[in-house]
Amino acid sequence: MFTWPSHVLASRQSAPHNAHINQSSDPEGYTYQLSDPEGCTYQSSDPEGYTYQSSDPEGCTYQSSDLKGCTYQSSDLEGCTYQSSDPEGYKYQSSDPEGCTNQLSDPEGYIYQSSDPEG
Repeated sequence: MFTWPSHVLASRQSAPHNAHINQSSDPEGYTYQLSDPEGCTYQSSDPEGYTYQSSDPEGCTYQSSDLKGCTYQSSDLEGCTYQSSDPEGYKYQSSDPEGCTNQLSDPEGYIYQSSDPEG
């Protein structure tokens, strides 16, 4: 599962709780945009082309992309949908719970799918 980079986590933890919108940049090219509280939207980008977007709580949507073309998308809770793709053409899709569907496709067109439970 996708893990947030440390500088993004640090920006989230250091977000002032009395400010609704915060935007900052540092000399290395990092930019952070924070909305807090009760919206908990975080967006950041770094000089290598990585972008991170997070929405929380009660929506729990996370989306990120990196310079290599990898994209990660996660939706939670009570939807539990996870989707990712990489520059080589692999795609991963998962839906949970109560559907438990997992799908994988590769650049050659192969599709792997599993469904669970009761299916």
